[in-house]
Amino acid sequence: MCYLGERTLDRLILIFGSPVPHRPPCLSESHSSGSGRLQTVSEGANPRYFNLISEFEKLTGVPVVLNTSFNEDEPIVCTPPEAINCFLRTKMDVLFLGDYMVTR
Repeated sequence: MCYLGERTLDRLILIFGSPVPHRPPCLSESHSSGSGRLQTVSEGANPRYFNLISEFEKLTGVPVVLNTSFNEDEPIVCTPPEAINCFLRTKMDVLFLGDYMVTR
């Protein structure tokens, strides 16, 4: 585990300190202060996301995916139309929206 302490968190609401010095694979998900906002995912609560993380771990050995705020100079995206608008005006390569994958 990259961060200190073990808790189940289904929302990104608490900030934890990261051990120093940073060590891969934890560096990229840490804020510049060394802290990070964690979210745990259970198979029962979100099987699709849980399976994505599990498959990523099989490929990389890292059971972590980076989930950033989805926005650019605006409030966080909350609806499919907002997601598509943000995708179209940014340099994102791929947008996953439910069962759909949108590419450039």
